[in-house]
Amino acid sequence: MEAASPPPRTRQAWLGIAALPLGGICFAGAWLGVSARSGGRAGWMALAATAIAVGLLRVTGMPPGASRARVALLSTAAYLAAGEWLVACLPIGAAMGESPIEAARRVGLDFGWLLIELGNRPLDWFWFALAVAAAWLFGR
Repeated sequence: MEAASPPPRTRQAWLGIAALPLGGICFAGAWLGVSARSGGRAGWMALAATAIAVGLLRVTGMPPGASRARVALLSTAAYLAAGEWLVACLPIGAAMGESPIEAARRVGLDFGWLLIELGNRPLDWFWFALAVAAAWLFGR
C-alpha cells in the first residue's frame, strides 16, 4: 500500500514558512540601505516587514487562521530584530571601517541593545508596535 502524500494546502504552508528567511534577509538589507541613504533609523520600515511576512504567507497559500497569524507575527518580530540590529551597527561599522554585518558580529548584546535604545525615538517604537499588531491582524 502506498503512503499518502500530504494534502496540497499543507505543502503550500511549508513553502510559505520556508520562504520567510529569504524574505527576512531581503528586508534587513533593504532597511539597512534605506537607513544608510537617509541617515536616520527609518522606523516606518517596520510596516514593510509586516507586508513582506504577510504577503509571503498569503502568496504561498498558507491557510488563513490563527496559525498563519502567529507565523506572521513571529516573522515580523524576527525581521524587526534583524533589521534593527543591522541599523544599530551601521554607525559602529562606519567608525571602525567595516561593513554593518562585520560590526554586527563584533557588537555584544548589551551594547547592541544600548544602541537600539539610544537610537530609536518614541515614533520608531510606535511603528514597531503597529507593525506587530498589523501582522496579527492581516496574518489571519
